[in-house]
Amino acid sequence: DSHLDPSCVYTGGFDIATSNVTLDCRRALVRPDTVTGRRGIEIAAPEETALTGVTVRSCLVEGFLNNVRVLREGFRTFERGAEYLHPTDAILLENNYFGRSRGVGVFIDAYVSGVTVRNNLIMETGSAGIYLETGSRRNTVQSNYLLLNGYRENGPGGQPFSLGGLDFWFWGVGREGIAVDGSYENTVRDNVFAGNSAGGIFLYKNCGEFPESPRYFERRFPSDRNLIEGNTFWGGRNSI
Repeated sequence: DSHLDPSCVYTGGFDIATSNVTLDCRRALVRPDTVTGRRGIEIAAPEETALTGVTVRSCLVEGFLNNVRVLREGFRTFERGAEYLHPTDAILLENNYFGRSRGVGVFIDAYVSGVTVRNNLIMETGSAGIYLETGSRRNTVQSNYLLLNGYRENGPGGQPFSLGGLDFWFWGVGREGIAVDGSYENTVRDNVFAGNSAGGIFLYKNCGEFPESPRYFERRFPSDRNLIEGNTFWGGRNSI
């Protein structure tokens, strides 16, 4: 277990790779000292290892690409039907501030299960506030405030890209408070959504980006059997 000094600023980020630990920041600030900081807090289950009983609380995390990421290492090579042999469970993120990430604020990666995101303030993220990646399941997002997220990725500020040797600048509607991308059997309850660029909660199945990229992996599951109840949506383009 680790208890941080609330008078300090921690710039390196934290890695958690073992079960039954608590990171209590005691309101200390975790912020990168460069604009290229990748992860504020990474909870990573080693391959063929179950990871359970991890708590992250009272942290002020801002300015990373992902302020928090929960993942199972090697997920791109999991065989069909064996995705949950070494599951994650009882992972709790509570009473934190996750703000001003360049990308997703809280990233729950592929085949991750048993994560509870509760009583957090998630705001001003560049991409979606919370992202539930394909195959993640049985997670709970409850009693959070998701405010003003999604304005950087394809948002009103625009994004450059090239096609057929020509350079373009794209303006889109930005991203949503919570993305449920091929993620199932989750509960999203009693959250407040306000001012998120594209909307509150989007459910969809991504067919898989960039099949020639080493980052590609097959999307095997739909966004199915998710319970959404008791949430408040204020402003924005779409609620759900």
